[in-house]
Amino acid sequence: MIDWWQAILVLLAGGLISGVTAYATHHWTTSAGRDAEERQAKRRLEEEQRQAIRQLRRERIQPVLDFLDIAKRSAARQTIEEALDEVYEKMSGDVRPALDRWQEMKERVFEAYPDVVEVTRTVSVAMWSGVSVPGLLHKLIRIYSAVHPATHRERQRQLADAIRSVEELVEQYLAGAEPHESTSDEPSQET
Repeated sequence: MIDWWQAILVLLAGGLISGVTAYATHHWTTSAGRDAEERQAKRRLEEEQRQAIRQLRRERIQPVLDFLDIAKRSAARQTIEEALDEVYEKMSGDVRPALDRWQEMKERVFEAYPDVVEVTRTVSVAMWSGVSVPGLLHKLIRIYSAVHPATHRERQRQLADAIRSVEELVEQYLAGAEPHESTSDEPSQET
């Protein structure tokens, strides 16, 4: 049989063991919860930082995108203008309007077309905005030189390739990848 003092000792030992176990369990669960909260807060902060960087990159590269839009509109205008001129040449003399009237009609069609000053302004802003993206300046200059009407026919294919390569560089830049210069874009090919 157990004496009363032994029973008290067993009771105290059991209480001490259960108290230590409860404390350890509470400590481990709260510690794990705090660690999980800290990891989650760190991930949230990292994602917010990535979003802020993406937004900053989008704002910074927007002038390049604006120039690309104007270059595409200019190339489209030149293609349409050439088609209209071909139509004019094929018209018979009795239905063909006077050349100045025809030019007026064409200008009305293209009233929204940005003039040369606007193209030059947007390429300048785009070049300054993209100065830190490797290879971008050279490609923007290729686009700008191909946009001029005098060189349109012979540069149309180069313009499409240059626009495509600039768009790829912009996508890489916005994704955060380090863009690289292609070896096929040598300046000697441009002249």
